[in-house]
Amino acid sequence: MKKSYTQDQYQAAKAVSLVEYLKSKGHEFKKEGYRYRHTIHDSLIVSEDSKWFWNSRGMFGANAISYLHQAEGMSIPEAVLELNKETHATVQPIEKSEQKPKASRPFVLPNSANDFRRAFAYLNITRGIDQDIISALMQDKKIYEALPYHNVVFLGFDENGTPRHAAVCGTYTKGGQRPFKGELPGSDKSCGFHMPGASKTVYVFESPIDAMSHATLLKLAGEDWANDHRLSLCCTWDGALSRFLKHHDIEKIVFCLDNDTAGNTASDKYMCKYFDMGFEVERIKPVLKDFNDDLIKSPELKEEIEL
Repeated sequence: MKKSYTQDQYQAAKAVSLVEYLKSKGHEFKKEGYRYRHTIHDSLIVSEDSKWFWNSRGMFGANAISYLHQAEGMSIPEAVLELNKETHATVQPIEKSEQKPKASRPFVLPNSANDFRRAFAYLNITRGIDQDIISALMQDKKIYEALPYHNVVFLGFDENGTPRHAAVCGTYTKGGQRPFKGELPGSDKSCGFHMPGASKTVYVFESPIDAMSHATLLKLAGEDWANDHRLSLCCTWDGALSRFLKHHDIEKIVFCLDNDTAGNTASDKYMCKYFDMGFEVERIKPVLKDFNDDLIKSPELKEEIEL
C-alpha cells in the first residue's frame, strides 16, 4: 500500500492515546500506577504516554500506530488512516489520561459499492466460506461491500430491523498479514450479527466470519447449516446474547468462542450464568484458535477446492 497520508495525519495518529483507543473497541484495563494492564491479556501493558509491550507475544512499541501495525496486522498507512478518522474509527487525540466524557458519536454506515465482488472473493477464496452462505447473507442485506476501501461490512440489527452495529473487515491483505478489523463508531454491541435458524438452538461466536465458517463446515459435512441460529458477539461480552434471548424462543445455547484464554474464560463464565437462568448449555471448542482457522485447515475444504 503506497503512502496515502500527510505528515500532519501521521503526527495526529501518534498523539492518539492507545488506552483510550482500545477502550473504544471494547477492551478493558486496570490502572497500575502510571500504566494500564489489560484485564484479559494480562501480559499487555500500556503506559500513559502510549508506550506498550505484550510480553507473551514478544511485541512492543511507542504509540498506537505501532500497536495496530504489529498486534492488529495493519500496514502503517492503514493504521494512520484508522487513527485519523479516514477509515472506520473516530478517535480523537488526547493530551492527558483523564478527560471529560465525550459525546456519543453518530452511527453512519459507509456507502455501498455497486457490486460486492471483492468482498465475495475475500470471504470465499481467502476465508474459505461457502458461496451459497455468502450469497444468502448478502441477499438478506446482512453483508455488503463498502466504499471507498472495499471492506466487508457485517450488520447487526435491532428488533425493528434497523441496523445498529457494523463490524468491518478489510479485504486487502499483503504478506500473509491479517487484514484490518474493527467496528463503526456509534455501533451498539448489543445488536449482534445474526444468521437466523428455525430451531430453538443458538450457536454463539466472537466474529461473523467464525459463524459463517462453522456453517460452512456443517455444509461440507452434509448437514443442514440453516437449521440453527448463529449469533456473533463481535467480542466476548454477552450483551448481544442477552438482548437476542429476549426476542427469540431459545432453549439451548452452544458457546463457540475462540479457543484461547479470553474465549475459554468467557465460555466458562457464561455457561454457568445461562445454565442458572434455565437454558441448556454446551461448549464447542474449535480445534485451532477459531472456526475459520479450522475451516481453512480442514481436509473437507481442501477436497472441495481440488474437485
